[in-house]
Amino acid sequence: MPRGRKPEGEQALSNAERQARYRARHMAPPSPVATRPRRPANRRSRPQRWRDAVSELLSLQAAYADWLAALPDNLQGSSTAEALEAIVELDLTDLAASNRPAAMAAISNAPERRMPVSFVGKRSRADVTQSVRDYLTPAALP
Repeated sequence: MPRGRKPEGEQALSNAERQARYRARHMAPPSPVATRPRRPANRRSRPQRWRDAVSELLSLQAAYADWLAALPDNLQGSSTAEALEAIVELDLTDLAASNRPAAMAAISNAPERRMPVSFVGKRSRADVTQSVRDYLTPAALP
């Protein structure tokens, strides 16, 4: 008794023909519309987002202070250490003390400022600290 199906033609398909039929049968047509999962809407109020951002800044500053304290001696004078010192020396207490973003209007009306391209090179600690402060301090606070 013969095994399997009877061939459709005079003889059985070759392996290549069988593989081509399999691929044609199992190829799914591309979907016309790409469906992406939607992000959940951010339902927090603006003051809550402000408080969350300030707490994130404070936690990052603490993490950078730990990183600076753990730097090996051979990296203490490097530009990385200078940048970490500048971040650690920033006074973020005014941000933490404010309950709502009072400077939002001033920041939105201020001209666009860009972060300096690089903190590397032979710059003094004061220059790095001042450039970070210039970037983080709004141009005109009410």
